[in-house]
Amino acid sequence: MLTRFFGWALALFVIAATPAHAQEPLDGKAISSILKSKCLDGDVWGCRELGRASLLGKITIGEQSYVINKSPISALVALKKGCELQDGESCFLAGTGMELGDIPSQSIAETVSYYQKGCDLDDARSCTEMGYATSKGNGVGKSIYRSIMLYEKACNLGDHTTCSYVAAEYKVGEHVTKSFKKAYALSEIGCAGGDKEACADLEGGLVTKEHEKRCSNGQMDSCAKLGKIYGQHYDDKAKAQPYILKACNANNGEACTSLANNYNYGLGVAVDRDRAISLYDKGCRAGYAPGCYNAGVMYEKGRGVPQNTPLGETYYAKACSLGVTKYCGR
Repeated sequence: MLTRFFGWALALFVIAATPAHAQEPLDGKAISSILKSKCLDGDVWGCRELGRASLLGKITIGEQSYVINKSPISALVALKKGCELQDGESCFLAGTGMELGDIPSQSIAETVSYYQKGCDLDDARSCTEMGYATSKGNGVGKSIYRSIMLYEKACNLGDHTTCSYVAAEYKVGEHVTKSFKKAYALSEIGCAGGDKEACADLEGGLVTKEHEKRCSNGQMDSCAKLGKIYGQHYDDKAKAQPYILKACNANNGEACTSLANNYNYGLGVAVDRDRAISLYDKGCRAGYAPGCYNAGVMYEKGRGVPQNTPLGETYYAKACSLGVTKYCGR
């Protein structure tokens, strides 16, 4: 948990702090001395890295590791000062060191106090640890609601491992007010941060429920997306049709084009090329480039309509003018 390579940032820091006249190569003791000096001068970064190194017993610069003496007391002093200097990560490292038994602690309450301060300073991992402590009542009053709020803060600050848990709480609504909108937003954050569980939520029912709510509130893009979800993801063309039709009737170009595809290829409905070309044209006039392109194909190839190459080229040009370059030059 505590291991982290600080590479060239630390190298530059140490070089900048080393007297120009120094002839001897740096070793762990010298680097530790430099960090200690910087920490005593109130340098937050120096305190944090001195504390981290004192816990690990080494400092790594690039590919070179320098051994220093492990010192729980030195780690505590440095990280405590870093925390007092308003560095949230120093607070987190102090709390974690205490929790793992690497730094002396008087009580679990003292450990948790470092997590609390780190979270107050917007350190994501401190909020996660504080959320766990609060959910169990470890060193702090137990409160499921408050733990969820802390996990949510951690998610928003960048600890994406908490996002799917909080999203699930908002879906169920047992400890917080049910909100698919919040659940959806949190799953988006988690998925963007690489959390597979959050991504799975987005691919499943969570997206559907959120779009159903938006569609019922008149957001036609969500109606169109519902049509695509039911038609492609669930392969339920009959269920997709009403959503697509609703969006198309509201002049949503994507929905009209999707509906046209259904009639053009007989997807869940009887083939009706006349209706297909009419809907492609409607999608095109609504500014949806694929609608223009598909209408162009029908006229160029004479599929269900009299062949009309010049008219087909007009539709291709319109698709190109809408900014989709792959349709240009047809």
